[in-house]
Amino acid sequence: MKEYKIIIVIPAGRKRYLEILIPNILSQDGWDELHIWKNTSEPIDVQYIDSLKILDSRILIIEPPRLEPYGARTIGQFFHYCTDKNTVYIRFDDDICYIEPGLVEWLAAVRWAKKEYFLISPCVINNSVASFFLQEENKLKFNYESKISFNCLDSIGWRDSTFAYDLHNYFLDNSVNEFRFPPKELPSMRFSINCISWLGEEFNKFNGIVPDGVDEEEWLTNIKPAEINKKNLILGDKLCCHFSFYTQRKYLDNTEILEKYKKIIPKKYDYLIVGSGFFGSTFARLATDAGKKCLVIDSRNHIGGNAYTEKINNIDIHMYGPHIFHTNNKEIWDFVNKFSSFNNFILSPKVRHNDKLYSLPFNMNTFYELWGCTDPQEAKNIINSQKPIFDHLPKNLEEQALSLVGKDIYNLIIKDYTAKQWMTDPKELPAFIIKRLPLRFTFNSNYFDDRYQGIPVDGYTKLFENMLDGVEVILNVNYFNNKETLNNLTNKVVFTGKIDEYFDYEFGELEYRTLDFIHEVLDIENYQGTAQINYPDPEIPWTRIIEHKHFNKTNSDKTVITKEIPTIWSKDKVPYYPINNDKNNEIYKKYREKADLLPDVIFGGRLAEYQYYDMHQVIGAALKAARIHLA
Repeated sequence: MKEYKIIIVIPAGRKRYLEILIPNILSQDGWDELHIWKNTSEPIDVQYIDSLKILDSRILIIEPPRLEPYGARTIGQFFHYCTDKNTVYIRFDDDICYIEPGLVEWLAAVRWAKKEYFLISPCVINNSVASFFLQEENKLKFNYESKISFNCLDSIGWRDSTFAYDLHNYFLDNSVNEFRFPPKELPSMRFSINCISWLGEEFNKFNGIVPDGVDEEEWLTNIKPAEINKKNLILGDKLCCHFSFYTQRKYLDNTEILEKYKKIIPKKYDYLIVGSGFFGSTFARLATDAGKKCLVIDSRNHIGGNAYTEKINNIDIHMYGPHIFHTNNKEIWDFVNKFSSFNNFILSPKVRHNDKLYSLPFNMNTFYELWGCTDPQEAKNIINSQKPIFDHLPKNLEEQALSLVGKDIYNLIIKDYTAKQWMTDPKELPAFIIKRLPLRFTFNSNYFDDRYQGIPVDGYTKLFENMLDGVEVILNVNYFNNKETLNNLTNKVVFTGKIDEYFDYEFGELEYRTLDFIHEVLDIENYQGTAQINYPDPEIPWTRIIEHKHFNKTNSDKTVITKEIPTIWSKDKVPYYPINNDKNNEIYKKYREKADLLPDVIFGGRLAEYQYYDMHQVIGAALKAARIHLA
């Protein structure tokens, strides 16, 4: 265990550079805190800086100690916060664009050991004094004949844009080992502090206060060391790269240099997984088990996506609607059972219409409740007699449903429920929405036909916690607010969000059905006697009421119900069900074509594939993706 804390500090202002620096730092080992000095008032930069603290609990945003115009004059005020004893501070300019792996731990160890020096710096590519030493050691073997002087404001090493451009390209084309040089003690002189380290206890002696009106670089590198009779040191054993001085920036900003540095950022993760629902969590588990390092992020404050459950009065509440796991696939069933035991819950919902109850799915119980018949053939005859004969293929959902189940079932159970669910008259809905309406001529109210059915005995959230055990997870992260930074941390992205949002709605928005959920805790033991009752009657706003305690037969003197209410879709709502009509399918096809051109992004799940998937189907898709990409 080390004797000291390592705190990295950045005088931060510019998002376009920080998007490269932050992944470099997050890929370094050993540091304890990252202090980002908010040294800008530009809204886009401020928003980005504020968003960074969610990426790592070790990140702190430091506000300026007093209000005045931001910029170089403000930076000196921040050193007052860098005076903790038993602490090594390492400062990077915000446009450091490459940090050699292991540099932070190495520099901190050297800094702690060599207390006789005031400041210690590594070799910095594009730092005039470091360039002087590189040239002196015959390390700059590109076509540049002019001599760099031993001066931090040298006309070549500090001012010349074309030299900086050639230097960056020379570095990018060669091994870092080509740039090593022996330690160099510095006399009392100014040098650029693109990357420096100091001891907190040394700065504590003057409270980290840089006098007003004095350039902080001149004071820290020249005036203060001379005053206390200490030297500074540049070590050529490891290096980092500094993008540009202000004298070079206009030129370098219009080159490809930054894009080249993005490509060599040390990757902390093999996979960044956007979304912690079934696709993302399944892929994360399989990738981790295959020896890959994964980061899972989610914009919500919980894992599990729409399958998330929350305990209220010891009852597992399905916060985004009921999730009953069912599959015929033994591989998928065995997979989920690794992370939770399942009960044997069977969904047998009821429909409440005009204060009468009917069974779902449509089976002999339903037909007995409707017509009093107990003979399957009699039920078939009644249904067939009620089916209209059209001289055309069904033109809308109403005609399709009538042709499948006849008028009684349609009018009593389907018509108003569908109108409420889609907020549209069934005559205005396309026929394909109801491709089939299963009719069972047995007394069997099991909603699903699958061999394996049930619900996790400890709730879905516990299942996801077990599935993501040993995987790094960060919640409350909006991927699109930090897209460049997050992408720079990883080799590949697994994206499970909305595919149209990924491409910034270039071809238009895809549509979904969405819902509002009203959760109510009731001071009674049992509200409706079953897990789910549907409500087709138009005067009742909700489509169904869920009573959660029946999923796991929970003993409680209270109960919790949830009313589901369809609501108008907008892109700020939670998307639940894709609307796969011709218009949306054509839009999705365009997004899919673009997605297929991104080899480093895996699109998976209901939203990314714009398909209605049950849970087992999502897991199956993730298993297939893992077999392809982890092979």
